[in-house]
Amino acid sequence: MLKNKDNEKIQPSHFLVPIKRCSEQKKRLMIKRKLGLILTVSSILLWFIDRFSSIISANISRILCGDLYLQPVNGLLGDFSCGFNADMHFTALMFLVLITGIALIIISLVQNEVH
Repeated sequence: MLKNKDNEKIQPSHFLVPIKRCSEQKKRLMIKRKLGLILTVSSILLWFIDRFSSIISANISRILCGDLYLQPVNGLLGDFSCGFNADMHFTALMFLVLITGIALIIISLVQNEVH
């Protein structure tokens, strides 16, 4: 600490300067990058879980169809009695989440290079 002529402790003037805008911008870019990474990784993990076990799409079908879930149609047992394929809807949703995550990562990298 510095002392003035009355021997009182004072802070240097550079300690009183507010946080620069660049550091706030970098913080926002890091948040975008982390969010993009979380979205990308979670969509891939959920894709693999659904692909190997069909737990997620089966639960979606049960919630949306109710009593029609797994009714035989033309001798085949499946979720097409609901009028849609839950696997394809889930895959489309996870693809959108994946693309959003990748876009956030790319945006944060490009903005980081610009600033």
